[in-house]
Amino acid sequence: MAATGQNMRDDYRKRSTSREAFPVLASKGADGQQRIEAEPDEYWEWEKSGDPPILEKAGYLLVSMGQDVSTARLTAVASEVRYVGQGWMPVTGLDATQAKASAVFLNSTPGRLLIMGRPGKKLAYPFYNPAA
Repeated sequence: MAATGQNMRDDYRKRSTSREAFPVLASKGADGQQRIEAEPDEYWEWEKSGDPPILEKAGYLLVSMGQDVSTARLTAVASEVRYVGQGWMPVTGLDATQAKASAVFLNSTPGRLLIMGRPGKKLAYPFYNPAA
């Protein structure tokens, strides 16, 4: 199964607005999502006939797939509408109310500490000691 982002670039096209388009979260970091209620960054449209299969992966709760803790504002966002994410992982199996409660917890201090306990693989910015 292909990654969501690659799958979208292959079989979908970005739209500004369209009746058939679905919302996507793609922004991260300091300029990314700034409220716990998700706001779409992009709209994408399925290029083939039938229902878009990617919407099976959509969720009311989206969790960041990695972030720089010094610039990130939010760890998770929720909405009344199901979203697909690029850089955001949709959590399926929750309704909108459960997603909102989960987003509040994941953005709280204990929630962020739990997520930070499982860091992704990111190379730190190199620090050179002039004394060496």
